[in-house]
Amino acid sequence: MVSCIVCQKQFSIKGIHTHYERAHGSLEVKSKYSSGFNGKYHTEEWKTRHKLQIKAAFEKKNGEMNTFTVSCLVCNKSIEVIEPELSFPLKEKYFCSRSCSNTRIHSDKTKQKISESQIESLIKRGRTVQKFKQCKVCQTSFAHKHRRVCSNECKEIAKLQTRQRRRAHLCEKRKYRKECQFEFSIKDFPGEFNTDLIQEHGWYKASNRGNNLTGVARDHKVSVEWGWKNKISPNIIKHPANCELMLQNQNQKKRTKCSITLDELLQRIDEWNKNGLINFWG
Repeated sequence: MVSCIVCQKQFSIKGIHTHYERAHGSLEVKSKYSSGFNGKYHTEEWKTRHKLQIKAAFEKKNGEMNTFTVSCLVCNKSIEVIEPELSFPLKEKYFCSRSCSNTRIHSDKTKQKISESQIESLIKRGRTVQKFKQCKVCQTSFAHKHRRVCSNECKEIAKLQTRQRRRAHLCEKRKYRKECQFEFSIKDFPGEFNTDLIQEHGWYKASNRGNNLTGVARDHKVSVEWGWKNKISPNIIKHPANCELMLQNQNQKKRTKCSITLDELLQRIDEWNKNGLINFWG
């Protein structure tokens, strides 16, 4: 080992000369030992040179970048990708959009693994979870605190089934309301209805059918809505014994409320039938 005559540090025979020039030599001598691109990493010249070097090394290994046409795995849409010639294709699967890339058909085994990982994640965060549920669509066991189905595919199927049930429900309800409409005339039962209101206010007519908005309307004492919810026969709801005359504005305030009970209505219907007024049981 040899000591530096300036700073007295110990160096090997090979290193003492370099140390002296770099640490204690003139500026001209020190410039030989500057690191990198003479310390000019911030200059645009060095950045451009560095980029070109990286690009040349990449192209030497993988080939030049080129445009290739591939098909989306989900919708078969043609898309263009830019990849190196020697490494194409870089992926096994290509997708045209995020929605296509998120469309996956999971096997039962994969769904089970996803469920188990979700359980572990929730437990680590201190959440209490129900370990396994049964998917309402495919009956697969899965674990998720807030979901009722196991996957997005089953979620879309469940939405479609819900829309179909609602549509069928509305159709049945419209049919029921139509069947509950009164089919008799007030004139056929003189003395049973108070016609003074009709003589004073006239019948209710919509704005496009006579425009008598303050007129008299026929109201169901046991409402059609209540009959629908409780599965009452339309023949009972549309019986004349269930009808009363009232002003339309009062009818609107009453909405779906009932003015009598079902037992009271059945008793009224029996009285009508005993008096020989009408037999409307159909």
